[in-house]
Amino acid sequence: MIPQAAFAKIAGISGALAVAFGAYGAHGLKCKPEYKEIWSNGNRYHMFHSIALLALSNAKVKYAGLAGTLLFAGMFVFSGSCYVAALSENRSYGRLAPFGGTMMIIDCRQHYTTNVDVQPVTKINKSAFLNFRWK
Repeated sequence: MIPQAAFAKIAGISGALAVAFGAYGAHGLKCKPEYKEIWSNGNRYHMFHSIALLALSNAKVKYAGLAGTLLFAGMFVFSGSCYVAALSENRSYGRLAPFGGTMMIIDCRQHYTTNVDVQPVTKINKSAFLNFRWK
């Protein structure tokens, strides 16, 4: 299991990769439109679940290590199989996507059916924010 303290770093790297892969899919990927859609779906899930992993890094969840590990593994398998299927233009590589999706579903079920108490990462000083002046 991945320790909860590592989730923020993993989410940051994963989110950066999702942005890079999204840019590649939009501007550099040369394939049929149906495979661009597969790439786009994999990329969308990659980005959303990177954000969810970042949120989980600070959540007070009973089994945070298990939840984050399932989330990361599911994201890797689902999105990875979509990326490979699009790059190779071969749908048979997408056969692993349902397993990754299942891991993400199990994670969501575990994550949202337990008591979740998300603490704010930082507190904003309202008066400093409202009285901000450019110098």
